[in-house]
Amino acid sequence: MKVVCNGQTTEKVVSLTFDDGPDNQLTPKLLDQLHELGIPATFFCIGKKVAENKDLLHRMNQEGHLIGTHSFTHSNWFDFFSPNHMRKELEESTKSIFQVIGKKPILFRPPYGVTNPMLKKALGGSGLIVIGFSNRAWDTSSRNEETIRSRIVKKLRPGDIILLHDTIPETIGIMKSLAGILNQEGYRIISLDKLLNLSAYGV
Repeated sequence: MKVVCNGQTTEKVVSLTFDDGPDNQLTPKLLDQLHELGIPATFFCIGKKVAENKDLLHRMNQEGHLIGTHSFTHSNWFDFFSPNHMRKELEESTKSIFQVIGKKPILFRPPYGVTNPMLKKALGGSGLIVIGFSNRAWDTSSRNEETIRSRIVKKLRPGDIILLHDTIPETIGIMKSLAGILNQEGYRIISLDKLLNLSAYGV
């Protein structure tokens, strides 16, 4: 299965992606910081959270961020679902986002970043583009801002797709300092569609 994990470039550009939201407490704080810093991001949203946070989806879209799908339930058992069950999850998640912003997301990050033969079959004919990552902070397993930040910076490479979560307070806490370090290192943060030279939405 083709999974896009990074941009093919030697230019010092990277993209930020955030999984597992939207979160009605933390995502607004993150959006505030991204707006202040002038940084674009991609949010891989869990479908069942979308209906409860329509205002956040609208704001993401209006402020120029991209919205992708991260399944409908993000079940712990997702990787054991049948292809038909997975397909329904993907369809429901895509529909939930479309109903809010009027755009059909085609960027999909699998729950936990895991792919398997059932998912490959479920994706057949869906038009979804599977997005992985090349740099992860493991922010779900740490509650230390310095640790999260250093994990990103230490592995930084041109074209990185950086995986973070807008459900972790410490991740929100590192945004300004992380942006400053990237700038000092000569990196620019650009939108994922520009990094990969593809469209984030279908028809």
